[in-house]
Amino acid sequence: MYPFDSAIILHEYMNSIRAHRIKSVGGIAVLAVALALTGYGAGLLLGGRFMESIILREGRFPLLLSRPVNQFYDVYSLINSANPFSRLSGYYSLVDNNMVSEDFIAERYGKERFVVIQRTLLWALSRSRDRKKALKFYASVYPASDDSLKKDILRHMMRLDGSYYHSFILRNKVNPSFIPE
Repeated sequence: MYPFDSAIILHEYMNSIRAHRIKSVGGIAVLAVALALTGYGAGLLLGGRFMESIILREGRFPLLLSRPVNQFYDVYSLINSANPFSRLSGYYSLVDNNMVSEDFIAERYGKERFVVIQRTLLWALSRSRDRKKALKFYASVYPASDDSLKKDILRHMMRLDGSYYHSFILRNKVNPSFIPE
């Protein structure tokens, strides 16, 4: 073996180590970018619903978060307060934060005994994402509602879906005095 042979072998060995290192760093960089994009995409898809479910399901998980805790905890405290005026503020906050859940509103509507709060819940539901579910809820509570709430329900139905509103009036033979102007 000649001295040049060992130098050539060492040079080739070092080149292979550099190539392997470059491939490893490239693979790690691709993996890091893929993980970042996956996390960002998951946050876009699930983030809003996650925060909404934390507040509306009465969980204690928000206390573990850092920055948005104050705002979300305030809304959580308001909607679960024993004070009806605080709950009223909380329901307005749900609309302000675009966190109207049809199921939550339906559940709370059945629990609330103050007409003012029920009226606010009906209004909040008219701002929901799922108009069909809101209309179905309005139709289900209409017969048991008092006269002032019936007018509000019809007004919200008319705003959400005019054709559904007209067919509801005909199908249920609504008293003409309840039909909004």
